[in-house]
Amino acid sequence: MPRFGSAMIRNQPAATAVHVDVGTLNYGGAIHTAWRGNYPVLITAGTGPRAYPGSMAGARNSAVQWVQEPRDQGAILRQYTKIDHRLEHQDNPGFMVSRLLQVAMSEPKGPIYLTVPRETAMLKFPGKTAFPTRDELGIARPAWPDPSMPSAPRSGLSKRAIR
Repeated sequence: MPRFGSAMIRNQPAATAVHVDVGTLNYGGAIHTAWRGNYPVLITAGTGPRAYPGSMAGARNSAVQWVQEPRDQGAILRQYTKIDHRLEHQDNPGFMVSRLLQVAMSEPKGPIYLTVPRETAMLKFPGKTAFPTRDELGIARPAWPDPSMPSAPRSGLSKRAIR
C-alpha cells in the first residue's frame, strides 16, 4: 500500500482503488496503520450492481454479481475510517470526493472510504458541472460551543444561536 506511506510522509491526502469487497478485505493491517497513525487516505472500491438485469446500464448481467455484493460493504472498514459513503445516482461525484477529503484532512486526520456501484459509475454525466475543491471547502471546524470548555465564550454568537 504505497499510497498509505505517501500520506504518512507528506501529511497530505492520498487515494487508492481496490476491487470490490475482496480488495477491501486485502487492506487488513494497512487500514489499521492508517487509522492509528491518522493518515488521510481516500480508499475507493467498486461494488457489485444492485439493479435488475436489463433495467439500466451497468445492471447485473453475470451470475457472480448476485453473490459478489455483501449486505454492507462499508462495514468492512467502518471501524477504521472517519466516514464511509456509497456513491448513489443523485450524488455529485466531485462534491462527494471534495467533502470526503475535507473530513479526512480535519483533525484528527484519518482514512475515508468511498464505494462506487457499477451502475452509478456507468451513468452518463450530462454537460459540465462545478464543485468546490477540498481547499475551497476548507477544514471542517469543531462544533461550537466546545462542550469540553465549561465556560466557552459567547461573543460573536447571535441571540438565536445561544438559545
